[in-house]
Amino acid sequence: MESYQYRNGQFRIIGLRCAAFACMATTLFFAADLPVWIGWENQIIENTQAFVLLLGAFQAIWFQRESDNDWQWLWCVAAPIWLICFARELSWGAVLYPPTSIGEHGPQFSSSTLWYKPFVYPTVSVVLLFVVVSIVKARALVRSLIPSKYMPWTELIFVAVCALVSTAAEGHMGLHTSFFAGDPQILEESAELCAYILLLAAQCRVRNFQNIS
Repeated sequence: MESYQYRNGQFRIIGLRCAAFACMATTLFFAADLPVWIGWENQIIENTQAFVLLLGAFQAIWFQRESDNDWQWLWCVAAPIWLICFARELSWGAVLYPPTSIGEHGPQFSSSTLWYKPFVYPTVSVVLLFVVVSIVKARALVRSLIPSKYMPWTELIFVAVCALVSTAAEGHMGLHTSFFAGDPQILEESAELCAYILLLAAQCRVRNFQNIS
């Protein structure tokens, strides 16, 4: 059973890597042909980001339910982080309401108008405190994972590259995207989507480490 789970996990990892590559390749090679609106808030790329983040959270919760001891604590680290990112991608729920304005880059949503906004960051702080406690509980497992071949360094490096591309698309840190023929917002959102897909692949690699442990 473990051998089947391991192989299944490997197929997932390869599939997710290919999906991330295809996403970025499509953005780069067909930039001039892509409609500008797909990079707007609450449109296809951002909604796909939210789907991937929610999928990562459900996957981590499923892994946690199937685990015991330190592994339960480790998946208790992953699930809340996915959920926080999911909520942040939805502007803490603001995209579920009418936009506050519509400009050159499409509809804009502001979480400042939400009645529960004052409770958002205190709640996130409590959740992050739980994450820190979970890391401490799983510290022995984390120490054994880091030097192993199952530590997802490849995915994490490419996540960092995606973060730089997204930052460049926003024009921050003195970076620019003069090489990109399309709308910079499309590049920004596509880079974020690639990063989330690669984080999902990273989670699958950690799961494979669990399967052979």
